[in-house]
Amino acid sequence: MSGQIKEKKGPMDDVDQDAQERALMARAAKFREKTSKPGNKLKVVNEVVNIYSDGVRMSGTIWRGENVKPGDKLPCILLCHGWGGKRAHLDFSYAPKFAQAGFVAVTFDYRTWGDSDGVVVSLDGEQQLAKPDSNGNVTLKARIVRKVIDPEWQLRDIDSALTFVMG
Repeated sequence: MSGQIKEKKGPMDDVDQDAQERALMARAAKFREKTSKPGNKLKVVNEVVNIYSDGVRMSGTIWRGENVKPGDKLPCILLCHGWGGKRAHLDFSYAPKFAQAGFVAVTFDYRTWGDSDGVVVSLDGEQQLAKPDSNGNVTLKARIVRKVIDPEWQLRDIDSALTFVMG
């Protein structure tokens, strides 16, 4: 055994990141359900919405005080998580507090993250597509891409969320 280096295990070596992510998203969904109707102890309500960016569905949440009526004009805060983050964290930690303070708060998952849809990418590369069949359908090898950090997409996603907020 002499001369061999033994690696020490770090605190994150045994952690299943995907399982943690699924658990966080499940807890956030339960929290959103508990606060979706008036009368909860936080005195806020939320509504899960779909926001589209370049045709890709992004999942979002609108938070407001429980006494806010449709048509009330309030300042709105668009909360954007950092790279690799999810709206679940913002829904737990920040958005309800802003809603309690009299703001409308909007959170969302960037495309390919959290509850938002992935992006379909062709596995055939730049090859010419096959000719359509008699029904006009073409078979294409594709993969749904998840967890992509793309600053250009993120800027367009933020712009789409702002457009959604402004109506």
